Amino acid sequence: MKVNSFDRAAFLGELATLSGRQRSAYAIACAERLLPLYDWFEATESWGDGAVLRRSVEIAWGWIKCQVDAGQIASAIGACEEVTPDTEEFSSGLASRALDAASATVQALETCLSPLPETALEAGEIAWECAFGVEQSRVRPPNGVYIANAQILEKLARGSFVQLEEELQRQSLQALHKLELTGEDVQAFRERYGKLADH
Repeated sequence: MKVNSFDRAAFLGELATLSGRQRSAYAIACAERLLPLYDWFEATESWGDGAVLRRSVEIAWGWIKCQVDAGQIASAIGACEEVTPDTEEFSSGLASRALDAASATVQALETCLSPLPETALEAGEIAWECAFGVEQSRVRPPNGVYIANAQILEKLARGSFVQLEEELQRQSLQALHKLELTGEDVQAFRERYGKLADH
């Protein structure tokens, strides 16, 4: 049985047809959808600083609007790395989701500096894997013993969080083809695709 996974080739093909700013917008939206998971981790573990990630996402959107320079992006990357959790230091599975959120934010910022299709794709794949991780946490048995086989993995890859993330990524790419990313375009795109809590 072939287990479903993030379709790198398909998404890479779509990203290759977009401009650098459009690719960056895709990556930033992927990262922003994960921020509530970092906040949940911070509240549970009393560690981290979600405000750093949110400021970094604001800086990234500012880059799309041509209001931010490369130095600000580089500083934001360093700040995010400082609040990225080491999952080995936490027993909660939320640490992995917080790691995803921080990593996706860094990747989105990197896409602003180097807007290649492959750079943007990494943010999308992190977001997909985060959704897959959420599905995993929903089916883990109470005794903590979890054996992943092909059938279970296939079911997880078809789970509602994964399907929602895939659909948002596909829709966002389609929308970007039609946008020039003016100020109003950026805000409308962000409201539709950048905020997980709204979906």
